[in-house]
Amino acid sequence: MTTSQLARTIAAVAVSAAFVGGAATSATGAQARPASTVKPFSTDRIVVQKSIGGIRIGESAAAARKGFPAKSCDSYQCTYKGAGYQVYFEFDAPKPGATKVVNNITIAASKSGTSATKVRTKAGIGIGSTAAAVHKAYPKARKEQGVYFIGSGKPNTVLTFFALDDAKKHVAQVTVALQLGH
Repeated sequence: MTTSQLARTIAAVAVSAAFVGGAATSATGAQARPASTVKPFSTDRIVVQKSIGGIRIGESAAAARKGFPAKSCDSYQCTYKGAGYQVYFEFDAPKPGATKVVNNITIAASKSGTSATKVRTKAGIGIGSTAAAVHKAYPKARKEQGVYFIGSGKPNTVLTFFALDDAKKHVAQVTVALQLGH
């Protein structure tokens, strides 16, 4: 991945984190579907560069959809709205005719400064964590445009993004995503 491609990805995450108080958009810019009210998580853990709430990058779409009612999913994403937060994941086939797999998982605050979800990394970072806490927990994470990110950014690797709110003080969104490339 080139530096400009990584910069565009970071910018997309930063823009989608700016939805606080409005409708969520995915890291790819798609408008999130009407949300489900069924708890979608099998765990309260964010595993950096792997999963959020038990939904894993590379997991089949069919397996990931099990916690979501059919009406909360369409052909490329599922959405859940909790008290003060929203989670969505996207899936696609890596090549024509292949099984659809999860390639992006996001949990985001629906109002500024919320910490309504207990979903956290092993280091305790999640929605509502301070920028200082992210830096302390992940000192090697790079920061650009109000987004801390972990991962190489090379094609076909997984990145974790911690996007800050407009004031750049608290985590408003966490995204684990497969960085596609050529």
